[in-house]
Amino acid sequence: MDIGSNNSKNSLENQIRLDSEKHAKILDSGLKVRILMMLLIFPELTLTELSAKMGKAKSTISKHIKELIKIGLIDVRQQHYRGSIKQKIYSARKKRGYRGRTYEDLKQVSPHEFIEHLHEEFLINLRLFTYIQETNQQILMYISDFYDNITQKDITEEFVEEKYRYNTCIPRIIFLTKEEYIDYRNRFLIFERDYIYEMEQTRMRTSGEEKPKEYLVVHELIPIREILEYVLDEKRK
Repeated sequence: MDIGSNNSKNSLENQIRLDSEKHAKILDSGLKVRILMMLLIFPELTLTELSAKMGKAKSTISKHIKELIKIGLIDVRQQHYRGSIKQKIYSARKKRGYRGRTYEDLKQVSPHEFIEHLHEEFLINLRLFTYIQETNQQILMYISDFYDNITQKDITEEFVEEKYRYNTCIPRIIFLTKEEYIDYRNRFLIFERDYIYEMEQTRMRTSGEEKPKEYLVVHELIPIREILEYVLDEKRK
């Protein structure tokens, strides 16, 4: 038995359990997720701005912010407001865009680096799927209202060019064979690496106030067969 490998596995499992418990605080509160989403859309907000945008009391928002700061998901800084008075400015914890690794990349890393990669990947999956879980219902409400309230008189050139073009949700769902998936994944990761790098460089060159992030792109590569078989096996136990 490889004792070092076994210890690494146990260490990862323990760390994942601890991080799961820590991040479960997000899962049990839709308001925490909405605060995080606001801070991902708007680079920085004060307590007053968050309260106004979310329609919640400052005391309620403040309580959740303190918990999010404690588990390391929100940063806070102070700036002078009026004279000697300071106000707190909140922002989502800054992280570089996550770039998945190809199989060839992972063949070159040590077992210790691989364990660290798995742990990082787990936390990112947990965070992102938490965001998606909370926003799905809001997306469905928006889609329902958007389509149900359109009348024939609304179908103008301006509506098609502006409202429809930039404010509709565009789903793409495709099922792939294993060979197609491998090819698709490799092509996607190469494109993503190049694009995110280019985007980050452009943002660094752009001076002035950071713009709100008005759109969310969700790209999920899901091993659906493996997941379904796992779920069925769990139900049989």
